[in-house]
Amino acid sequence: QADVTEPDILEQSVQLDNHNALRHEPCTSCPDTTHMASQCGVNTNANKRSRFGALSISLFGLATFYILVWSSTNSLALLMGSVETSWTEIAPSVYMPLLANGHTTNHSVWLAAGGRHIDMALVYGDDQQRAVGVAISASGLPRNALFVTTKVACCPTERCSFLCDGISSVAMKSEALRNVTAQIEHSLKALNLRYVDLLLLHMPCSSFKQTVAAYSKLELAYEAGLARAIGVSNFNASVLAKLWNVVSVKPAVNQVGFSIAGHPAAHDGEVTFCHEGSRLYGSDDDTLDTARKHGVKIEAYAPLGSASHVDVLGR
Repeated sequence: QADVTEPDILEQSVQLDNHNALRHEPCTSCPDTTHMASQCGVNTNANKRSRFGALSISLFGLATFYILVWSSTNSLALLMGSVETSWTEIAPSVYMPLLANGHTTNHSVWLAAGGRHIDMALVYGDDQQRAVGVAISASGLPRNALFVTTKVACCPTERCSFLCDGISSVAMKSEALRNVTAQIEHSLKALNLRYVDLLLLHMPCSSFKQTVAAYSKLELAYEAGLARAIGVSNFNASVLAKLWNVVSVKPAVNQVGFSIAGHPAAHDGEVTFCHEGSRLYGSDDDTLDTARKHGVKIEAYAPLGSASHVDVLGR
C-alpha cells in the first residue's frame, strides 16, 4: 500500500455454489500458474528506458511489490498490471495483483493507468469505500478483471482501541462495530459489490479467543461466497502461527507495515499512529519467515518508509 495512501487515522449473501464459481472462475487478466512473478525471469530485451519505470512508483504513490518487480527492466508495465507476471496466486485459483491503490476517493486514474487492485477497509470510512464502487462502475471493466480487498476491525482491540468506540466517517454505532458480520455487510453495501476478492481481519482482538471468534465470521463469509479469499492484517509471527493451527480456512495473506528498509522500525512503533512499524504488529523478519513457512503471502503497506521513517527514495 502506498505511503501516501495511508489513512489519517490508521492505517447480500451469495449462494455457496455461486461462491465456488467465483473462486474458480478464470480471470481474464490472470496469468497461467506457470508464469507467476516469483518464477519468471526478466525480459532483457526490453527497452532500457523502461528501467526508469520503477522510479515512477513515487509519482503514482502506490506500492505493494516484490524485489523482482523493483529490479525488472520491464518494471513499469509490470507494476501497472499490463503484463502477466504482475499477479500472484494467494489461494487456489485466486490471483492478486502485486500492486494496490489504497486510501483515496479517486481510483479512476489508477484503473485507467492499468491498476487492477484496490485496497480498502471499513475504518477508512464510508466515502472511501463508496468511491471504489463508483470508480469500478465508471471504468467499464468486467468485475473479474479487478481485485478488491477490504478489511474489518477486530473489537475490542489493543491496537487503535478507540476505533471500536465509533468512527465518525462510518455510519455504524459502536455496538455494531463489535459485530464482524455487520461490518462485512456494511462494507459490501458501501462498495456496491456482492463479493470482495480478499477480506482481511484488520488487527488482532484484545484476546486470542476473541480473535479466533472474529476470524470465524470471515470463514462464514468465505463459505457464503462473500469473499474469494480471507486473511489477516497486523498479525505478528506468534499470533499468526497460533491462528493457523486452529482455523479451518487458512489465512491467504497477512498485510503488515513492512518497509524495504527499517523493518522493524528503529522506533518500534512508539512514535507512529497505532504502532505502525512495530514488532508487535508484524513488521519484522520473524513474521515474514513464519508466513513463508505456512504459505501465507506477506503484503506490505508503507514499503517506502512512511512508517519506518527510513526514506527509501532519498526524498
